[in-house]
Amino acid sequence: MGGRRPPRRCGPTYPTAIKACIEAGGDIDTTAAIVGGIVGAYTGLGEWDGVVGVPSAWLSHREPLPAWVPPEALRFGG
Repeated sequence: MGGRRPPRRCGPTYPTAIKACIEAGGDIDTTAAIVGGIVGAYTGLGEWDGVVGVPSAWLSHREPLPAWVPPEALRFGG
């Protein structure tokens, strides 16, 4: 592992997990994509009970989803 921290030490935030991947170096685009999917599935969007999910500012800068993705796919928790 070298100087890399295990994900459980990154804290309960989506941005912290992604930044840890970037700082670790190596194949960061692939690693951050994988970690982003896993951590995003746990944290969801916004903030709840001290857990920080995908920031709305980051969502506003993402590429548009394909037209075949239903709007319901973006709703979490109900």
